Amino acid sequence: MVTIKDIAREAGVSVTSVSRFFNNRRLLSAESCSRIETVVEKYGYTPNSMGRSLRLARSGKVLVLLPTMENPMYLKILSAIENECYQYGLTVLACDTHDDSFKEKHLLAMLTNHYADGAILFSSALASQELSIAAKRLPLVLCCEQREDAAVSSVSIDDRAAAFEAVEYLIRKGHSRIAMASGRENYGSTALREQGYAEALKKYGLNVRKDYILRGDYGYRSGMAAAQKVFGMEPMPSALFCVSDAVAVGAARIAVLEKKSLSIIGFDNTSITGMFLPGITSVAQPRAEMGKAAVELLMARMENIKQPPQKRFLPHSLVVRESTEGMQQEYFRAFSVQE
Repeated sequence: MVTIKDIAREAGVSVTSVSRFFNNRRLLSAESCSRIETVVEKYGYTPNSMGRSLRLARSGKVLVLLPTMENPMYLKILSAIENECYQYGLTVLACDTHDDSFKEKHLLAMLTNHYADGAILFSSALASQELSIAAKRLPLVLCCEQREDAAVSSVSIDDRAAAFEAVEYLIRKGHSRIAMASGRENYGSTALREQGYAEALKKYGLNVRKDYILRGDYGYRSGMAAAQKVFGMEPMPSALFCVSDAVAVGAARIAVLEKKSLSIIGFDNTSITGMFLPGITSVAQPRAEMGKAAVELLMARMENIKQPPQKRFLPHSLVVRESTEGMQQEYFRAFSVQE
C-alpha cells in the first residue's frame, strides 16, 4: 500500500507538504501542488489512506500541556507549535497542569477518549515509569525537557552541556565562587543543569558547595530570594548561574537595589534579558525550531506508535551581555543619580 511518505518521496517534497495538499492547499506553491497531484493521481491515493498514518480522521486536535502559562520561555515555542500544527490542519488545545500529576493524567485521558490525537508536554509530573507506559500506548512528545530514564520522544537542547559552558565562561572570567539559583527537582532540565554546573567547577578544581546551590522555582521572586541569600554569605559568591531568565532578572534587580557587584547568567535568552539594565547574559535556546521539531516528532508517533522513541537535541549558544562583563557598577551609579 502506498503511504504518505511514498507520495512525498516521489514528488520530491516533505510529508508536511503532502498533508497540506489535502488539508490546506493554499499554503503550497503551484509547482509543489502540481508535483504532488501528479503522483497522487498516478497511484490513486486518497486522504482516507492516511487514516492510520496521521489519524487526522479523529479529533484533529493536539493537546499541549504546560506546567505554567507564566514562563516567557514557553510562549515562542507554543506559537511555533500552533503554526506547525496549522500546516497539518490540526488545532492546538493548551492547558496548564500546575505540575499536578492527577491533572496531567486527567488531561491525557482526552487522548484515550479520542478528544485529542496526541500531546506535547513541556514537562511531566509523572514518574518515569508512568510516563514510559503512557508514551508506549499514546502519541506523546516532551518539548524543551528531557527525561533520560523515560522511554518517550523528546526535543531539547543539551542542558548539561549548556550549563557547563555557561559556568566555564564565568570561571574563565576569573570567578571562583559561583553559586547557582536552581529550580524544582522534578524537572529533568533542573537536574541536568545542576550536573553541568558541578562538572564545570570540578574540571577547574573548584569545590561544589551544597550551600551555593539555592533551590527555588523558575520565577522572578525566586531569583530575588536567591540574590538575597547570596549577599548574606561569607565569603560572598562573585557570580550566580541561574536556571532561567526570570530568576536571573530577579537576582539582577536585587543586585542593583543593593548596589552590589554580582556577575549573572540566565537561561533561555527570552526578550526580557535584552530589556533589563544591565542586559543579562543568557543561554539561548532555538525555541521556534524546538516547537516545530516537537510537532514533527508527534506526527511520527501518530503515524506509527510502535516506532522507538526519538530524542532530538538542538544547538544552543551563549549570548553575552553586560551582566557578566564587569559593567554593573556603571548601572549602580546611574541608579544612585536617579534616587
